[in-house]
Amino acid sequence: MPTLKQLAANRLSTRKTTGPHLVESKGIRETRAPLAAEFHEEFSLSNPLERFLVDTLIRNELRLRELRSLEADLQCVIDSCQHNYRRALKGLQRLQANGPTPPEAA
Repeated sequence: MPTLKQLAANRLSTRKTTGPHLVESKGIRETRAPLAAEFHEEFSLSNPLERFLVDTLIRNELRLRELRSLEADLQCVIDSCQHNYRRALKGLQRLQANGPTPPEAA
């Protein structure tokens, strides 16, 4: 259980926090505001349920954008792995075609 001193320090620390410190979090937050304005302008929102549904649209739009970006990054990693695999396989086949090699001395 935290002491009174620890609780006071936590409260003070919380007041000093200015928001997300990760670049990715800031980018998402900065992207969300214009997108929210765009969606709220497009749909005339008249009640909390409509606002909730538009917020759901916004959240999922941002997730889709992030996933598309991750997908592109992942494809680069996949391509690199395939290239390295093929190169290693060719090297192994070339070594084996030349016959057995003597064991290395320790």
